[in-house]
Amino acid sequence: MISNSEKTFVQLSAVEGVRYDGRGLLDLRHLNIELGIHPLANGSARVSRAYSASQAVCAVKLQVVEAKSIEDGALEVSVDLSGVTDANPGLGLSINLDLSKQQQEKKANFLANSLKRTLNSVLPRDELIIGKEQGCAKYMWKLFVDIVVEETDGNLEDLISLAAYSAIRDTRKPKVTVFKSEKNSAATAGAEYDFEVDADPLNAEPLIEGILEKICVRLTMFELSKGIFVADASEIEESCALSAFSVVLNKSGHVCGAQILGKKGALNLDSIKTIVETCKEIGTELFKLLDKELDTE
Repeated sequence: MISNSEKTFVQLSAVEGVRYDGRGLLDLRHLNIELGIHPLANGSARVSRAYSASQAVCAVKLQVVEAKSIEDGALEVSVDLSGVTDANPGLGLSINLDLSKQQQEKKANFLANSLKRTLNSVLPRDELIIGKEQGCAKYMWKLFVDIVVEETDGNLEDLISLAAYSAIRDTRKPKVTVFKSEKNSAATAGAEYDFEVDADPLNAEPLIEGILEKICVRLTMFELSKGIFVADASEIEESCALSAFSVVLNKSGHVCGAQILGKKGALNLDSIKTIVETCKEIGTELFKLLDKELDTE
């Protein structure tokens, strides 16, 4: 736990426009990204923050399912926090070692459901249908997005969204051939179409054309002192925060959602408007840096 004197130092430093780690109030930590780290996944990425312990791995797996079986979105998200070794409780956003296994699972489910809502809102169901050209709408792709947080140094929600974005960027869907079924067994009676998946990765193609223009990432601003906000808070800063506000936005700056985090603190409407505009400015630069890092992979 951070001491009162340390907390005062962090908060007063923010008032002076500096942070204890030398960053400006709106500076983000540099990202290191590795793609294709999971050989059995259709797409994967490891995202870590430079000069910190923060690290998350995301793997995306695709499965062909019957379209009629999908009612709540063709997406499943899981978050594993079992590898996290240390964190301060702060606003209740970080992972606390003292949490019971049940509480930790509850936190993981909250993070998974939050990311699932974000991704579901921008994944067009029609684009996941297989065989539309042949007039078949029986099958579609279902995405399984699995995230393992290996370590965290604050601002965990943002890190998870960046890992998901990077892994989806790396995702390739296998080529699928849909054809009229000639089988007439009891298991396939009445079926008009069947499919065959090409196992050759060289024939795979991007998940959805232009999907990265729609996929959102999360940017969270933490209030360290009254009206003084910082971006990409470290674990220590997070434990000192009075409140936190997340903005979910895409590459074009379109705001897809927003959320007040934590159980303490409050924000007035003017503060929220200012945070949203600030996040849109930061987001523009974040996507440029993110794509530049991804392009080097």
